[in-house]
Amino acid sequence: MQAGAQGGQMEHDILGARVHTHDGEAGRVTRIVVSAAKPCVSQLVVRRPPPGEREVLVPTSLIALTCEQTLWLDCSLADLASMPDYDADRFEEANPAWPVPVALPFGGIWWAPHLEAPHADAGEQRGPKGLEVSLVRGTPVTCTDGGCGRMENVLLDDDSHALTALVIRQGLFFPRDLAAPSDWIDHMDNSGIHLKLSCQQLDERAEYY
Repeated sequence: MQAGAQGGQMEHDILGARVHTHDGEAGRVTRIVVSAAKPCVSQLVVRRPPPGEREVLVPTSLIALTCEQTLWLDCSLADLASMPDYDADRFEEANPAWPVPVALPFGGIWWAPHLEAPHADAGEQRGPKGLEVSLVRGTPVTCTDGGCGRMENVLLDDDSHALTALVIRQGLFFPRDLAAPSDWIDHMDNSGIHLKLSCQQLDERAEYY
């Protein structure tokens, strides 16, 4: 996907982006860590290539430059190797919503949109873990009246690295991608991303990406 521009500021896809340091390629972005209260990206999860494959947490403050599906960090490979491992237990982790095949009684297969991720218990005491959400490609996106697709990517502002929009993929056989501004997000939790709009409002207002 190509980068977009709004108000003179460049935006770039971040999930799946190649990561480079001062002295070489370091891996790819597999997840982002976002504040549950507001759409602010605090850390990237970078998967290091083999040998010694592991996922590390990288603060967005280290992003020096982004260009389409590549980003450069202001650190060395040795610096990256010393960064902490990604620990899923530290964050609310939204499960991806991949299509699921369902056998039909009269033959054939229907690809269901996704299986619903479990919703958090309103009475559950999450503590600090509930303050940040780990998002991955395929995370369910829900409108006020039901599911509307899954997150295909996120757009970050080239200067501030703030989350500016979600790229929402709808459909299976003839998919389309919609760009939803981050201020349409109501909240995020371990069941996915929840928007302030209805499905109809999303279709009417979102731009094709």
